[in-house]
Amino acid sequence: DTLFSGDVILVNKLIYGPKLPRNPFEISWVNLLFYLNSRTRAKMEKDWWPYKRLEGSKGIEQGDVLVYQLSRTFFVVKRCVAVAGDTLAIVNGELFTDNKKFRSPETIKNNYLINIENKRRFYRQLDSINLNTGVFRNSTTPFWLKGNLSYKQRDAVERLAGVQLVKKELDTFAQNKGLFAMPLDTQWTLDNMGPLVVPKKGMILRWNPFTFGAYQKVLREHENVVCEERDGVYYVNGKISNQYTFMQDYFFVMGDNRKDSMDSRYIGFIPKENIIAKVQCIIFSNYGGGFDWQRLFKRID
Repeated sequence: DTLFSGDVILVNKLIYGPKLPRNPFEISWVNLLFYLNSRTRAKMEKDWWPYKRLEGSKGIEQGDVLVYQLSRTFFVVKRCVAVAGDTLAIVNGELFTDNKKFRSPETIKNNYLINIENKRRFYRQLDSINLNTGVFRNSTTPFWLKGNLSYKQRDAVERLAGVQLVKKELDTFAQNKGLFAMPLDTQWTLDNMGPLVVPKKGMILRWNPFTFGAYQKVLREHENVVCEERDGVYYVNGKISNQYTFMQDYFFVMGDNRKDSMDSRYIGFIPKENIIAKVQCIIFSNYGGGFDWQRLFKRID
């Protein structure tokens, strides 16, 4: 519930430092002239100038809700959960960085299994706690229900009479789940992943079966490096190598709805050059087809 479809948000590019245009199509008004020329229009997806960012007032911090660029014309909003240099681990759905538990906001949602004594009595009580969430549905047995709850909502459900148990539903392992990495001898899931270090500019990566599996995607997509392993020997751009030095900082992002978010667990690390701005507030919202006064100028934390 941090953001709804229909929310109009205000973002601040000055906090992290505004990025300079990479081609003329990113310059308002000027780009109109280039759109008219078919030869230049064919180069719209290419970078004409190298990445450069002006100095910002502060760096990207864990917990920030930010906007990043997934492609030239596609932008995404997620929460930063680990910054460059952090050692990240996801253990049973809980986040840890450098062995410290991430203090998640109350808006974080997870799927929970709820064991109840009486279904009719349970549903009657839901109205009393104003539970604004997905409809509970039958699981494999009549007295186990399922709900997508924030931490605050979970606590409210636990206090209802006749509720025996509320437990987090953990993601199970599948080889073809599509996660950004599956290093050798690991069984990573959405709720159990790592530990691994978020790449930082200047960080030296020494090759072994784990690092090769964990970092080959980010090297290929954002460092323009082709890494290969042949008979236990590692190659970078066709040359034998035993290490690699990262050229830029990266970040790990996740959605507040942890079981329904296409985030770094799938797409991998986000380079700093792709991060646009920090989300400041919701200006107004037309969620549900009508103006929502409760979301007018609502601050995003």
